[in-house]
Amino acid sequence: MTSWVKPTDELIERALGTIARPEYARDFFERLDNPEWIEPLRTHGYFEKPPSRVVEDEGRTISLPRWPVSRYLVRMAESAPEYAPAIQAALLSIPDTNNDAVHEDIIAAAAKLPGTLAKAVAEREANWLKTVDRVFGSVNRKISALIVTLARDQQASSALELARRALRVQVDEKSGDVVGKFDRYDYERILEKALTALVAADAKETLLLLCRLLTFVLNKKKSIGDPPHDYSYIWYSRIEADGNPRDTIEGTLVSAVRDAALEWARLDATRLPEIVQILKEQRWLVFHRIALHLLKRYANDVRDLARQFVLDHGNFDEPMIRREYDALVREVLCTLDDADRAAYFNGSQPVPISKGIGSSLVSGEMRQLMKRRRCGPTHELGDATDWCPSRNAFLPR
Repeated sequence: MTSWVKPTDELIERALGTIARPEYARDFFERLDNPEWIEPLRTHGYFEKPPSRVVEDEGRTISLPRWPVSRYLVRMAESAPEYAPAIQAALLSIPDTNNDAVHEDIIAAAAKLPGTLAKAVAEREANWLKTVDRVFGSVNRKISALIVTLARDQQASSALELARRALRVQVDEKSGDVVGKFDRYDYERILEKALTALVAADAKETLLLLCRLLTFVLNKKKSIGDPPHDYSYIWYSRIEADGNPRDTIEGTLVSAVRDAALEWARLDATRLPEIVQILKEQRWLVFHRIALHLLKRYANDVRDLARQFVLDHGNFDEPMIRREYDALVREVLCTLDDADRAAYFNGSQPVPISKGIGSSLVSGEMRQLMKRRRCGPTHELGDATDWCPSRNAFLPR
């Protein structure tokens, strides 16, 4: 551990007289690497005058001046962790400011503190996020680190509150689109870096938070259909694939909900029924697709639940979840007993279709189509003679 020299009162007075001039103050704080100066500087009010953002060109240009004082605290948080209480006190003494660069430093320094000390700083930064519609600079890189610090140090509620404020979405008045406080790239980076730690700290609340965010976006998107039909099979065709197909906020949140559900299941497979139930309770079909994907991944851990989904006629009849449902069928069907297999293959009923005005007929062609549809997911399983005679008997001629 480095031994730091405590400045004398005489040295402090001389330094304070020098740094009264801004050009000397910048050089002083950029060179200062002794944490023993934190408390004297705080006592003399040197953390109480952060620079404001500079707005020019009638609001079209915004500058965020760097503050050497807050940069000093970031360096001390990284190099002198034993001074964490003094650093926290200094951070909390910085008044509210509209300069995102200063908030970036506050968050970066807090992320290096123990969670018990970072909590108070995080709560104040969450209140700041509540007051702004857009965040500029590199705050996203620091805020994810602070969320992770809180989550790993048993401060789950504070981590979730900070995440909730950072990830909040709203409808833009000009475009009518749903936007976040950060641009889409930064929004996605926050989720990628913080998600695992949040799930480990409080998996249920993390999943519920993400479900609420995605539901809000889908409720407000003009291009989305009426519940439950979100047409996600078009704009997010492969639930199992990583990435955001169209670089949209709804795509980012679909990935986040899926990853949170999978991570929770990985940590505790006994909670799979609860995870699936949470997803089923959501109003849009994309959540149902994620539930089906989850069941496929963990079919051996929840055989009865997977069986129920395979034999549910509602799942078979819904074309917008067909890809995930068929994948689950291929995973589960061979493990079912003969009665369940027969129930699956014989599950399709004659479908009344309309021909002309005032007539309703049962189409033989439609009956054959539904039979083929039942057998379709099983073609990849090969010859069914050994494992499922009922399939061969059911095959349309």
